[in-house]
Amino acid sequence: RVLATVIQIEKDRLFVDLGGKSEGIIPLNELSEQNLSTAEGLYNIGDKINVVVIKSEGGDGNAIVSRKRA
Repeated sequence: RVLATVIQIEKDRLFVDLGGKSEGIIPLNELSEQNLSTAEGLYNIGDKINVVVIKSEGGDGNAIVSRKRA
């Protein structure tokens, strides 16, 4: 479990700062148990949320993390 800070919000994902020059991406389906249509409006930039790293490096080099599994 990692306490991450929301740094960018897009319709289909959140970008979070995991600390130590690491960033993670939370895909829409890993944000909540609910079936969400957008990530916008759920969190604000600067919010702190608990996440779990599920893949250390995704396709673009950022870790893939999950809010719902935390």
